[in-house]
Amino acid sequence: MNNPQAFKRNIGRLVLDMLIFLVVLLSLDRRLTGKSLHEWIPLAGAAAILLHLLLSWEWIAAVTRKFLTRGSLKQKLNYVLNWLLLIDWVLVMTSGIMVSRVALPVLGAHPTATPSWHWLHAQTANLLLFILALHLALNWAWVVNVVRRHILQPLGFLRLKRKARVTIPEEV
Repeated sequence: MNNPQAFKRNIGRLVLDMLIFLVVLLSLDRRLTGKSLHEWIPLAGAAAILLHLLLSWEWIAAVTRKFLTRGSLKQKLNYVLNWLLLIDWVLVMTSGIMVSRVALPVLGAHPTATPSWHWLHAQTANLLLFILALHLALNWAWVVNVVRRHILQPLGFLRLKRKARVTIPEEV
C-alpha cells in the first residue's frame, strides 16, 4: 500500500457501493424485510447514493466535458448507464413515496396510491435491478482490483507474482 489516500478512497467507495447494493437487494422484496423496512431502508439508502454521487463528482464532470469528443466506449457506456441508473432510482423513489403506507404517514404525509403508481414502482424497481447488474458487470474489474490490492494482499491471502529467477549453473 504505497498510497494511504488511495487506500482510504478505494475502500470507502467499495464499502459505500456494497452498502448501496445491499440496500437495493433488501428493498426488492418487501416479504423479505416487511412493509416498514421496505419503505425506510431505501429512504436511508438515499443518503448513501447522494454521497456516492458527491464522491464521484470529479469523474462525472470530467466525462461530461469530453463525452462527445474523447473517451473509450466503455467509459461512455458507463456514463450513459450511470445516468439511466440515476433516472430510474429517482422514479423508484418517487413512486415508492407515492405508494407509501408506513414511512410517509409517520412523517405526516398521506399520498394517494393509485394503481398507476404501484405499477410504475414495480416496473422501475425491476429495471433498477437490471441496470444495477449491468453497472456492476461493467465495473467488476475495479471491484476485483480493489479487493485484491487493498484487502487480500495486505491480509496475506494473495501474494504478488514475482518473476522467477533462472540461474544457470557455472561449469565446473
